[in-house]
Amino acid sequence: MKQKSIFVNLLSLFGFTILSTLLWGLIFAMTITPAEVEIVVEPFPGASFVLGMLTILVIYSFLTISEANRLSESCSQLSSNIRITEERNRQLLSKANRFVDKHQEREKDNLKELTQGILVSEQSTTVKDRMKSSLTEKHRSSKVETSREFAQILDEIPDLNMSQAVSRLFDELFKSEEQLANYQRAYNEFVAHYNTKIKAFPLNFLKKWYQPKEYYVLDIEDEFPDELLGL
Repeated sequence: MKQKSIFVNLLSLFGFTILSTLLWGLIFAMTITPAEVEIVVEPFPGASFVLGMLTILVIYSFLTISEANRLSESCSQLSSNIRITEERNRQLLSKANRFVDKHQEREKDNLKELTQGILVSEQSTTVKDRMKSSLTEKHRSSKVETSREFAQILDEIPDLNMSQAVSRLFDELFKSEEQLANYQRAYNEFVAHYNTKIKAFPLNFLKKWYQPKEYYVLDIEDEFPDELLGL
């Protein structure tokens, strides 16, 4: 597939060179009068071909630089979108954590009321200690960092009558994470095209202005933490 693409590019370059040569030959022919038709119209032998090649070189350089600039601008725009979406994710996760914390505090208060109602005895003390231990373990639950973790916590709340606001919060967090992942993939694709483009002529001679860009590193640990997988 790559060899076919190279062949097509070479064939296109050859065709454009012929057209450019013919164009310069036509330009030279238009500069002479009928009385000078027998005179060689080119300033030097092969001038049409040389100027044709130079014309193609200039056009190719212009198109290459324009494409590199377009790719660079796309990378900058996607980078900005990533930062905005990451900030939105942080705000949504903050809301999710506040909701979880509030629910855990309510659960903690309910357990306290339950333990206070138990008669003081050796057996009841043991039960109370176990309930406190269970309460402590629940209160130590890790911070919500993804929509998956938020969904897992919501599933562990059997008596929760999820309001529209909580449901919308989960949906928005899920959509925002999906959008962020799409931006990250698109950014890396544009960076790959840009880094390849700047290795070609004439950008390989303009390294001062066209530096390779860094890829956005995706952390699989953030997407699938050990706690979520029960590891």
